[in-house]
Amino acid sequence: MLLPVLCQAGPHRAGAILDRRREGEMASPREFRLRSPERDRETDEQRFARLTQMLDQVSAEIQYEKDGLQARHVAATADAGFLVEAMENDEAGSSSALRLGDLSDTIAAYQVRIEGLSQQLIFIDELRQAVAGFVETVTERN
Repeated sequence: MLLPVLCQAGPHRAGAILDRRREGEMASPREFRLRSPERDRETDEQRFARLTQMLDQVSAEIQYEKDGLQARHVAATADAGFLVEAMENDEAGSSSALRLGDLSDTIAAYQVRIEGLSQQLIFIDELRQAVAGFVETVTERN
């Protein structure tokens, strides 16, 4: 089969191989050399290790952002609770209602972003599982 041979020889040499094939000349054994299966396996392992490492880094970035937002969400919720209590006891200033509205908006925005980050973490975990499954399948075949 000529196509796999051309792919292995590289595009810069494909024309020369085809020209010799048309003229009836046999290609030299060097033009059909393959890398060893061990070298291919090592290359694949390194490539998928880099991919897994990248997924781990992205997951850590997302988790870091989520943790920070959750801490700010807890603080904003506590602030809102204290503000409501102060308003109920007539201990709050005139701008308290405005401040409470701002806190409510902030808390809602935190919740939306935290949920989005949770979905991203699930997606990254699914990607990680897909990569692991693919690597296992490829390893079994080789």
